[in-house]
Amino acid sequence: MARHLSGARALALGIAAATLAPLALAAPATALPSGARTDLDALRSRTGQVVSGQAATSGEVSSRARRATTSSPDETQAPLDGSGTSQGRVATSGPSGVRLAAGSTSTATSTDCADGVVDPNVLAERSIVHLAFSGATSMTLMRQRDGGTWRTVATVSGASGVVTDRGVNQRVGYQYRVIAKNGATTLLDCVDSSWFGTWTEDGWGDADGVVAGAGGLFQQSRYSLGDRVSSAEFVSPAFSTDGRLVAATRIIDDTTRRAVLEVRKASTGAVVFTVDLGTSAFPADPAFSPDGQTLAFARYDSAGKAQGLGFVDVFGAHTVRTLTTSTRIAEPVWRADGTTLVVTTYGVPTEGLGLVCTTCSTVTPISGTAGGYTPEIGADGSIWFAWSDGTTNALRKRVPSGAVTDIRTSTTDYFYQPRFSPDGTLFIERDTPDTADPSQYTAGIYVAQPVAGGTDTITSFGAARVSTTVAGWDVRQPQSKGTSDFVSEAHHDVIGRDASGNLWAYRNVGVTLTTRTKIGAGWGGFTAILAAGDLNGDDQADLVGRDAKGALWLYRGKAAGGFAARTALGTGWNGYTLVAPGDWNGDDKADLVARDGSGRLWLYPGTGRGTLGARVSLGTGWGGMTALLGTGDVDFDNRADLVARDSSGRLWLYPGNGTGGFLARRQIGSGWSSFTGLAVTEVTYGRPMFFARLKDGTLISYEMTGDGAFSSGDVYRVGTGWNGLTFTA
Repeated sequence: MARHLSGARALALGIAAATLAPLALAAPATALPSGARTDLDALRSRTGQVVSGQAATSGEVSSRARRATTSSPDETQAPLDGSGTSQGRVATSGPSGVRLAAGSTSTATSTDCADGVVDPNVLAERSIVHLAFSGATSMTLMRQRDGGTWRTVATVSGASGVVTDRGVNQRVGYQYRVIAKNGATTLLDCVDSSWFGTWTEDGWGDADGVVAGAGGLFQQSRYSLGDRVSSAEFVSPAFSTDGRLVAATRIIDDTTRRAVLEVRKASTGAVVFTVDLGTSAFPADPAFSPDGQTLAFARYDSAGKAQGLGFVDVFGAHTVRTLTTSTRIAEPVWRADGTTLVVTTYGVPTEGLGLVCTTCSTVTPISGTAGGYTPEIGADGSIWFAWSDGTTNALRKRVPSGAVTDIRTSTTDYFYQPRFSPDGTLFIERDTPDTADPSQYTAGIYVAQPVAGGTDTITSFGAARVSTTVAGWDVRQPQSKGTSDFVSEAHHDVIGRDASGNLWAYRNVGVTLTTRTKIGAGWGGFTAILAAGDLNGDDQADLVGRDAKGALWLYRGKAAGGFAARTALGTGWNGYTLVAPGDWNGDDKADLVARDGSGRLWLYPGTGRGTLGARVSLGTGWGGMTALLGTGDVDFDNRADLVARDSSGRLWLYPGNGTGGFLARRQIGSGWSSFTGLAVTEVTYGRPMFFARLKDGTLISYEMTGDGAFSSGDVYRVGTGWNGLTFTA
């Protein structure tokens, strides 16, 4: 199929030129300290996500998977034939006997919407759409998911309004249509010429960010202006490791320094829990641990002096534990080991960066970082930080060997808060003196080339629709809760086990699979293997295995490859058919679904901690299904789905309703009895892929589109030799 804006960073680039043409996107000018730092400068900061780490071997699982791995020759291609790339289309309907249900057809007006009629702000899991047309008494917003039908999103009264669209998966392409009326008279029926979405060729959606200030918390895309999550005065926001939560300090009384640390859902802004230290301390500089389970923060007294760190359990009782150190510290950022943090030190002869463990009272200075602040840790373990001696300001990088390099220098601009998004993009804040009044500074957030003397490009982060002073910001790129990305590219892989018990991740490159990577050995004794998604909230793909005794085990994926030590999920699982749909009940946590021997379907909700909650019945009568697949979102509505094959070979889509139930099922094919293995990946390169194995071991892939239909004609021969493998996705 033809890709819209093929090869573009994102479909949202269609609006980028208009958005970024003026460079006056920075926040209003505010006074900044000149040279010398105080502890209160730390309130401008947050800490980034740590995606680095050392591989570790655990149990039956090896640690050979690495970020951007190139496999050795004996691990490449087989069981794919030839080069392992697509062998071409099979036929319009695929192998003989297989039929695909007809997809939706859609019509639209030929009128393009003029600038300003529809203005979407595309975020990771929703779009905030601004509508405006003079003279209208009502405006209806419609949306077409790639290849689907036009569906009404909402109708607003008046000549303008804002609609939050949560019903589309941002990893696919979609368009908007606007019908403006005055009473019963249609004034305008137009389609926006831009296609939206955030799918990218490297597997990630484009980063979006949160900015804090006196106007509130704002979530924004890199290319368009944002929406306000909450109105109040906030500082130092930080996204959770998986991007689903955002922590920020809400200032209750600026005079007395009374504040609380709030943790909110990034998708809705709803408060999940609050850290309230009363008048004893001001909590700020939040930082989520690499495993997503613990939130660290700095504690300040009423005079703004750092008093040490605090830690709170993200998913448990939210009990606060404090850590007081001999050196005043703030601005914590976690290292990949999950037990030590890099911090900024205050009140010592040589202020700079230090290292502290979660239970240590002593801070160890980090050589080469004197004068440094607002640290960040790169994927290779390097420390990036802002630096100033009162005359020259810099962005610096310290590699693990201890060598320090200037990445940017200036005698006018200040650099703050280097932050890496999970795909490795570097963002920095540059504060530039105002031309009219050099004592005032204007803050802008930029994408920066991570090399000395590289180029910085302004983003829309910080350019809020309601003016606000930048008082901290963060970026995120969350994966699906149903992720099967085991080679750290954010694409969904196919996992295969061979006859020797070796476990392989087959890299998904769209319509086919390519280089495989060995991710485990000794799996021959398992009676079921599941690509379980992200069960513990660290944005990494996990595995679940059932042994011959019926015990279920969780293998938590690590960012640098390999798995953590396995943990038990329970016993007595023999006789169950297990699938992993991703987030089935809409609580931002990955779940499992199981069919028992009587044909009853059960939801085992994930807790976000790598454990399962009390099961909930999803219905009966599933015993006649010869295959059950946890597909994630395949109908593009941002909700997890299931696919089942019945005894007649018919294929059914069971769309999830996003709250733990089903919408009406829909037949999407027939003649599928001849296949001996089925697997479905979530959206990758803009489409989900349905993989099916023939009796002769040939693997076929079918591209899905629209509202959960197959794309007519997009059927591909992936390779041969798959009879010896058990595979899942």
